[in-house]
Amino acid sequence: MLAERLHSAWEARDKLLKVSTAPFNQYDTVEKAGEVALGSALIKQKKAACLIVAGGQGTRLGIQGPKGCVEVLPGKSLFQIFADKIKAAEDSLSVAIMTSEENHAETIDFFEKHRYFGLEPSQIDFFSQSQFPFYDDHGNPIIDENGKMISGPSGNGASLLHLVESGIWEKWNKRGVEYFTFVQVDNPLADPFDPKFLGYHQKQKAEVTLKAILRDDPLEKVGVIVLKEGKVGVVEYNEMAEKERLAKDSNGQLLYPCANLSLFCFSMDFIHRLWKEKAWDKMPLHVAHKKVPKLNKSMGYKFEYFIFDVLPYSQQTKVIVYPRDQCYAPIKELKDIKIVKDKLLAHKDKGQRPLGQRGL
Repeated sequence: MLAERLHSAWEARDKLLKVSTAPFNQYDTVEKAGEVALGSALIKQKKAACLIVAGGQGTRLGIQGPKGCVEVLPGKSLFQIFADKIKAAEDSLSVAIMTSEENHAETIDFFEKHRYFGLEPSQIDFFSQSQFPFYDDHGNPIIDENGKMISGPSGNGASLLHLVESGIWEKWNKRGVEYFTFVQVDNPLADPFDPKFLGYHQKQKAEVTLKAILRDDPLEKVGVIVLKEGKVGVVEYNEMAEKERLAKDSNGQLLYPCANLSLFCFSMDFIHRLWKEKAWDKMPLHVAHKKVPKLNKSMGYKFEYFIFDVLPYSQQTKVIVYPRDQCYAPIKELKDIKIVKDKLLAHKDKGQRPLGQRGL
């Protein structure tokens, strides 16, 4: 069945999904809607957990190894930055880290070498995401010189499925976890335990809440939050018509104001319902033309699930907008490290809480 789905996705690779979209502007702002007291109570009672997606390699950032090992502050890797935030939030909070086949062992070794950065080994679970084969221009799996099929990670959208299938969801459920946040390791401003975010999610009785920022550059390479068939959804920047990305209203403001940051809060019951409904058998597979690992200069087609493709299944989705400098500074290229480092150190030198975050 998977092979049939992959081939169907490959055949439709050049065709954008014809889904009607409309502007989304029914968001709240953290200044008006953040719920610190509610969120703080959830954290203190250990009803909140966090999933950190860390399957990438740091090759483009100048290291051979997991991206989370990249040093951002003096003597501090991305992994340590997140560990410090977790420790500052509360003791013994539940954390899961998604790796990839490529970096799973190295990630665990890195944590063991650094004694889990002061966290308890029992509070952290590691799991590796699944792999999908690369396809060639003829729609066939690509085989290496040893006759082995070449594969790539199945995308961040598969992380929620793996959370259940790995047994971590069940472990968290037994511990009393009701909500968890989703963050990416290459965004050091992401807060794994943000009380305003968690409290807002609980108060709104949401199944999914997105933390967003307002778009200030219509050509920025971020997903755009839209309405799809009346429900909150996301369209990737390269899957959205430029006319819509640039569109403005009568006041000169972007018609599609909100950017998706891949910062989510999920209700545990929602994820379990998706698993029971076998939702991943129906979610779209996104296809990208990328360099094939281990084959010099060769290109192929990679398949991925995207995290925002769970949104159509949510019965209550909310969006809360934050200031950009409190939550979003992705490190995608080597030059980004210095930009983020300078921002963090500038706030630290002024004796301020660095960019609204705890534990840095």
